[in-house]
Amino acid sequence: MLTKTNIIGLSHINVIVNDIAEATDFYSRTLGFGLAIDKEGNIMDYPHFQLETFARDAGILDGKVDVDIRFLRHPKVGIYLEIMKYNYPVGERAFTVKRTYDMGGVRHIALEVVEIEQLFEHIKRQEGANLINPSEKYGPPEMLTPVPVKFFYWIDKYGVQWEFEQGRPVGDMRGIV
Repeated sequence: MLTKTNIIGLSHINVIVNDIAEATDFYSRTLGFGLAIDKEGNIMDYPHFQLETFARDAGILDGKVDVDIRFLRHPKVGIYLEIMKYNYPVGERAFTVKRTYDMGGVRHIALEVVEIEQLFEHIKRQEGANLINPSEKYGPPEMLTPVPVKFFYWIDKYGVQWEFEQGRPVGDMRGIV
């Protein structure tokens, strides 16, 4: 039975990519993520990971999998990204970016930020990052009235929609320990 004490924290956000090194560079350059380190001090990087139990837990019932896995961690927020490239089985390689108001799937991941106007300009300059609306009329973020919050949406090169938001109180978040 699920109780309010069963869920104890956020573990990670998974993104499927076509190139681990390129994705590492992108998330480092665009969002400031770095390589994650486990409690023994090892980089959490697992190329060509092949384990039958992993495959079955992932719904690949024949137990055959070959996946590159790398964890990234944001040094300030502590949030982890698990970037993965499936070498086998190979899934769909194209994706359709949905609009903010389309139903189906998670629409965005929100991060609380400071200096939102500077981050808006930073994202506009990043190769592989696209504002939710390409119009020159979109932005900079405006204060919501009467709520003291500003935000904007952008979509990364892997189809993940992000929200940068400034103004809400920041809480604690647990990641991979």
